Amino acid sequence: MSEEKENKTQKNSFKELERMQLEQYKKNTEKIGGRVKGSLGTIGLISDIIELYFSRIVDVFINLSSSSAEQNVAEEVEEEE
Repeated sequence: MSEEKENKTQKNSFKELERMQLEQYKKNTEKIGGRVKGSLGTIGLISDIIELYFSRIVDVFINLSSSSAEQNVAEEVEEEE
């Protein structure tokens, strides 16, 4: 009879251990999900900033270089006269 009690105790302890592991797994899954969502949000923000401002930055550099080129041409024309 004592063996039966011992077997039941072992079975119950294994069930308890399994339940504890499932609870811990659920908590860890929620934490990981939150971290992934946070990382994706950050990446999304950075990509939005790049998308919005990169084309404008390129335009600014093009305008700067073209205005410099126009000034150089105008100076050369003035020197020839």
